[in-house]
Amino acid sequence: MKIYLSGYLTQKNYLWDRIKEIKYWLNAFSELFNRKNLEAELWLVEDMFLDSGWYSIRMRGLDLSLNDYIKYINKRWDKYTAIANMDTADVQETLNNHKILEKETGRKIIPVYHASDYFEWNKELFETYCKEYDYVAIWWVAWVKLSPARLINYLNFIFTTAIKYKTKIHWFGITSHKLLMKYPFYSVDSTSWLQWVKFNTITYFERWKLKKTQASNYRKRFGIDLAKLPYWEKCYRNLQSWLLYNDYITKLHKAKWMEYRN
Repeated sequence: MKIYLSGYLTQKNYLWDRIKEIKYWLNAFSELFNRKNLEAELWLVEDMFLDSGWYSIRMRGLDLSLNDYIKYINKRWDKYTAIANMDTADVQETLNNHKILEKETGRKIIPVYHASDYFEWNKELFETYCKEYDYVAIWWVAWVKLSPARLINYLNFIFTTAIKYKTKIHWFGITSHKLLMKYPFYSVDSTSWLQWVKFNTITYFERWKLKKTQASNYRKRFGIDLAKLPYWEKCYRNLQSWLLYNDYITKLHKAKWMEYRN
């Protein structure tokens, strides 16, 4: 399984010199457009996923359009192993965007299926995606409130269908250990490795899980005072934990879901 890390890094960041240790990276178009120097993107990472960042575009009122996304893809498509649709809250608009993107870029664009589509009885759309594409992304949008039972029903439907067609599934913005253990996601992405540091929280990999701890507990456990470490050193420690976790989950999924993968 691939855990695509995401966030904002530049050549001035502490992590830049260690960037080759990152295996998978997700760039959101909504975050790239405002950079004065696009060459600061992570061209050193071999496996990169491009997301439109539509949710951020909408919530932040960014002046970005489908045409802007098309121009960027046509300029940088060779840097990415996967490119997702510019999905919106409107199903027909999402389908139109997908059609236009494939026509104007000449590339295979990953369709995006929302949890809201499922709960509005548009299940056939996901099956259509799985029939026509070997890689589909799903998203549990923020305003869809799901109880644990409804979430399980949703994911059971997703993987019953995906396994039937041997379709790879990417889940945007979710890295729940419980769900990653239960379902054979091909890939997920997360900014948590950077976000948690802002709240003075750091992760470590132990007993096959990522664990979070505050600075005081980290000092007791590892003898390291986080208060004396620069921000990017803390991020690097998180990065190392996430890489270990990614390796573990990958090996687990290869053993558990071999028939699905083949």
